Amino acid sequence: MDWKRVLLKLLKIVGLSTLISTLLLGLFGYLIAGKAGLGNSLLLGALFGFIGSLIVSGYQISAYFWSGYASRYGQWHFDEMSKPKPEDKSKKTRK
Repeated sequence: MDWKRVLLKLLKIVGLSTLISTLLLGLFGYLIAGKAGLGNSLLLGALFGFIGSLIVSGYQISAYFWSGYASRYGQWHFDEMSKPKPEDKSKKTRK
């Protein structure tokens, strides 16, 4: 598993979603209440964006980690089921 790539993707998701939510809520606050609303909305947007992006990126890391586990287990299970099983000698009857 390439954790460096996963962490870079995590930082990208956190940064972009925080920036987008900050800008959108800041614009909304500026349109509603002017400069005072802009300041408050930028702060709230950064807070909401950061918390929300951590939750989403946590789901992403979980899916990335467990999907590898599931594919490895699936391959092992398929190999075990497709192998011919040796006959059990205790069940054979003598002729």
